[in-house]
Amino acid sequence: MDNALKTGQEEIVSSRQLQLRVEELGRQITQDYQGRQLVLLGVLNGAFIFAADLCRAIALDLEIDFIRVTSYGASTESSGTIRLLKEPSIDLRGKDVLLVEDIVDTGTTMAWLRDHFRQSPAKSVKICSLIDKQERRIVP
Repeated sequence: MDNALKTGQEEIVSSRQLQLRVEELGRQITQDYQGRQLVLLGVLNGAFIFAADLCRAIALDLEIDFIRVTSYGASTESSGTIRLLKEPSIDLRGKDVLLVEDIVDTGTTMAWLRDHFRQSPAKSVKICSLIDKQERRIVP
């Protein structure tokens, strides 16, 4: 793909633009979470590369883990029923959790995850996504 995300022949975003955005996010997260216990929770499978790149761009001691969630079943359309297939293996008690997702589409899954982890003993829960497809948003 010539180091770019493309639709047909149209370049949507270059690999350099992605790299710069990840670095910018890393600086902002470093600033926002200075002196705090940060846990990045990557949403598998899509976010694993973004989570790894983001982790390297954050200048803090942090923990990283991955969760797996499904809302699609065997279909390509969301069923609306969300299930957490893999819980984090890190104790979240008193820590700041940053849910890391590659693409937020309808928002249904991320809203469910946010609410789920806000009921955990985590100190705070926020979301970081690489791409926000607001045109398909159902849940804020």
